[in-house]
Amino acid sequence: MRNRELVLDLLQSVVEIITYGDKHDPSILECFMDRQVVAEFVRMLDISENSRIEAPLLQYLSIMIQNMDNEHAICKTVSIS
Repeated sequence: MRNRELVLDLLQSVVEIITYGDKHDPSILECFMDRQVVAEFVRMLDISENSRIEAPLLQYLSIMIQNMDNEHAICKTVSIS
């Protein structure tokens, strides 16, 4: 719980970078997709027993998908999850 704010800040930053990459630099987005960052988010949801992390994580993922313009990226994001 001590690191909760740090973890949430990190998750928010990752989502912002992915969203930026979708709009401005496809290589950033591809890097995150190749490293399966979104799949790791989903894995965190699977192992988490703490709704104080789960709720914001789901919110960040939702915001990320809603803000993506590239249909291929959206499909790839959802398919690896």
